[in-house]
Amino acid sequence: MILKGNRIDPSQITFLSTQVTENAYRALLSKRIAATLLPPPYAEEAEARGYSRLAEAKDYAPLSTIGLVASMQALIKNPGKVQAIIRGLLKTMAYLQNPMNRHEMVQYIAGSFKMEPSVAEKALASMLATYSPDGTKPRKAVEREIEIYRETLQVAKAFTPDDLEDLSILKKLH
Repeated sequence: MILKGNRIDPSQITFLSTQVTENAYRALLSKRIAATLLPPPYAEEAEARGYSRLAEAKDYAPLSTIGLVASMQALIKNPGKVQAIIRGLLKTMAYLQNPMNRHEMVQYIAGSFKMEPSVAEKALASMLATYSPDGTKPRKAVEREIEIYRETLQVAKAFTPDDLEDLSILKKLH
């Protein structure tokens, strides 16, 4: 979507699977690849090292970057555990988004990724921009995501966000 949005024919590009972000980041720094998609804080660290941010994936394809998935068996067998995990994630999201915790979060990112606090600050801001306070994604964004996947994967069958996600436990915990 990014390439097409910039009038670049994807068939003219060689795509490589690096498996994990750290590999893509190292390949970029060692010049084994010309470009890659990097999430925070890697994108901010690459910029700090002189690399240019060419595009934001979210501007071309607002795809979910994080999700919580469980099998039906786990949901039925361990509903208390599932609810506890969701509660923990919601508390974590609230903690991350609380301005009073910003300094601590910047220090954590800087220490964990061995980067300058100023770069960690930018990475935190970038991450927080993608998180919602209630653990959901706007329905219009999910509908657009479905359109992108249907087009890209050539899926003929129509489906809605309700066919893909069950937010009933999340709603019950709010």
